[in-house]
Amino acid sequence: MRKRKQLIIGIFIILIFLSLVGGYFVWKGKRVFQVPPLPPPAEKVEKEETLIKPYTKKETRPEAIIRLEKPKEEVKVYFPERCEIPKELPKGKIYLSLKPITGGRTGLYYFDVEKKRLEKFLVDEYNNWSVNFSKDGEKIVFLSDRSGYPQIFVADKDGKNIKQVTNTEYEGLRRFHPVFSPDGKKIVFLLWPNVFDLLAESLQIHFTDLEGKEEFFDRGATFLFLSDSKTGLIMKNVGLFLVDLEKKELDKVIELRDEKNELILGDVLMGKINISRDEKFLSFSNFFKRKEFYVFEIVSTRPFTVKLKAIMNKIGFWSAFSPDGNYLAIQEAEEFDKEGLPVKPKLVIYDTCQFKKVLEFDLSDYSGEVMWLTDWR
Repeated sequence: MRKRKQLIIGIFIILIFLSLVGGYFVWKGKRVFQVPPLPPPAEKVEKEETLIKPYTKKETRPEAIIRLEKPKEEVKVYFPERCEIPKELPKGKIYLSLKPITGGRTGLYYFDVEKKRLEKFLVDEYNNWSVNFSKDGEKIVFLSDRSGYPQIFVADKDGKNIKQVTNTEYEGLRRFHPVFSPDGKKIVFLLWPNVFDLLAESLQIHFTDLEGKEEFFDRGATFLFLSDSKTGLIMKNVGLFLVDLEKKELDKVIELRDEKNELILGDVLMGKINISRDEKFLSFSNFFKRKEFYVFEIVSTRPFTVKLKAIMNKIGFWSAFSPDGNYLAIQEAEEFDKEGLPVKPKLVIYDTCQFKKVLEFDLSDYSGEVMWLTDWR
């Protein structure tokens, strides 16, 4: 009887021990599967320290603070009397990365504005996406997995004579949105972690030369060179900044605040910063939190000053201005599904005076998960 009692007590102790151990691993598992800290920029920790620290932030200028009010109308246009409505839509091609919903690879396409139809540009046995042109229009840069791991490639403007630029692989990170500098000597691109929060500085910004020599620059959702190659725009957590690469200064040029005067944080879902070729207009979106698309008129580049031109109550993602700056093409959607993917995606073109819709093209035959509008040539 005593042995039986001892056996029961022993089993009871073992069960308590196992439950404690199991509880520990559940607790530890919860810790493990929480969003981890951002990974270091792959063997470039030293460069991160030496590149960021010398950059000094200026005091926020009062004119950089823009308070938003949710407009009742679909499009709210400010000072429309200061512009003229263009007479006709210019010819050209709008470049997109698309993946058919019927299956297949992600490829590069263009929408012929004059013929109003979609054509294949670089669609082959590989995944190709995120194409942008050099300033002179003679070269393209894009991402492809044709060498296995996604790398940056350049080619002639017709997609021929493809040359691989980068060769490194990043654990837990993937490249995104490569863009030429105006002088064509550098390519700036993003590194997007597989696990991230929504803040803009979850992403890393890197530069590479045409021989594939990469260097970490800063954290932010987008970097866009201005025409002088010495300055650029970067979306960070607290707003949009002008970066002076020579003076090593950061100057906040847009700080968005909502109706309660609370700061609207920059996030990775604000879409690509887009600037017209004549540097007259600037645009980006806030499609997830506020479901708005913003267009700004650039009053001056020295100092960089903008005025709010239009707020569009739309789910707008990536965009591109026409070569003459008179039109804006936006990749839009009607709503999001339960998985957060865009429903009824479409390409819509507006004039940049009164922001009236002049053309709409249905993109429902392509996956909303893989869809980027990157250039208009």
